[in-house]
Amino acid sequence: MKLFTEIQEANKILDTFEGSTLEVVLYSCTLKRIAIRLRRINLDEVIYFIGIGCVSFKGKFSALNVHLIIKTDFDYFENFEVTHVTDKNSEFRLVTNGGFVVAKGLEFEFGDSFENFILD
Repeated sequence: MKLFTEIQEANKILDTFEGSTLEVVLYSCTLKRIAIRLRRINLDEVIYFIGIGCVSFKGKFSALNVHLIIKTDFDYFENFEVTHVTDKNSEFRLVTNGGFVVAKGLEFEFGDSFENFILD
């Protein structure tokens, strides 16, 4: 499994999964953390986008033919960086204020809860 926290690297990885299936697979009870899985037909590897400090979510919990893009800006009023994840092909949008991680690997390399999601 490989982890990406730099926006340019993360967007390059997301570009390789253009046209994939999106599924919201994990979220905390307060919705402050969310894990979104991207899958492509005939590929063993998957991508997970993990949003931290989720502020808002718009869109379906499952979608086809997505192309996610990450952008950031700085909220000078609140004094923190805001991450925007959008889909070029739909109205999907996720906004976080605690950052993100993009993880790429085989499905068995990931756990089934936030406590054990990134396995060693």
